[in-house]
Amino acid sequence: FFSNILCPQVFLATKEDAEKAIDAAYDAQTRWEETPPNDRIRLLSCLAACIEDEKEDLMESLIQESGTTRRWAKWEIDTAIRYFYEMAGWGRKIGGETLPSDQRGGILSVEWKSIGVVGARIPARQPFLFLVRKVSQALIVGCAVVVKM
Repeated sequence: FFSNILCPQVFLATKEDAEKAIDAAYDAQTRWEETPPNDRIRLLSCLAACIEDEKEDLMESLIQESGTTRRWAKWEIDTAIRYFYEMAGWGRKIGGETLPSDQRGGILSVEWKSIGVVGARIPARQPFLFLVRKVSQALIVGCAVVVKM
């Protein structure tokens, strides 16, 4: 159903814009990877709070852009807020662990750490949560993120 309401304009990024974003992510990667867990936790909590503050506008954007219902948009935004808070909680849990090995008497040492810059491609018309899940998981472990939508 079309309401004849003009949606906001979206400008396409140029190849140069994409290269600048990627360069900026690589420039920020080392600093972000070395950022203490408390600061990463604070950032994800802040993102959750920002989404909460803009909840009504974000819901309207989702409704206009995807044609979803208000009920679904509310659920999606509420879930995104909870997910950012949940991932922030992982900031204290990420580290290493020791596991039993298949080799007799051996052990495995596993360390969870940043893999560097992450490219997150979000296909058209995907739920907002698709973006939230990709970005929050990368940020909490210390990866800079470049998003292509």
